[in-house]
Amino acid sequence: MADRPSEADLVIQSTALQILALLRTKYSKGGCTVEDFKDEIARAMDAQIEKRAEKKLDKATKARRSSAPSLSSDSALCEER
Repeated sequence: MADRPSEADLVIQSTALQILALLRTKYSKGGCTVEDFKDEIARAMDAQIEKRAEKKLDKATKARRSSAPSLSSDSALCEER
């Protein structure tokens, strides 16, 4: 069974695909400088990192909510006292 790619590998792979798409569109039309290209690469990487961080946060939040006791059971305990 193959190892799962690391988080960094996934970001690099996704960014590489975005770079290829950028090359295809920007350079075919002309008018893209090296600085523009560097800025696009940085934005693409930042966007991928942010997207993955949001997914991890959502996953952690859902896990925490599912493992936390419900408020209704806590209020029932208070009423019994």
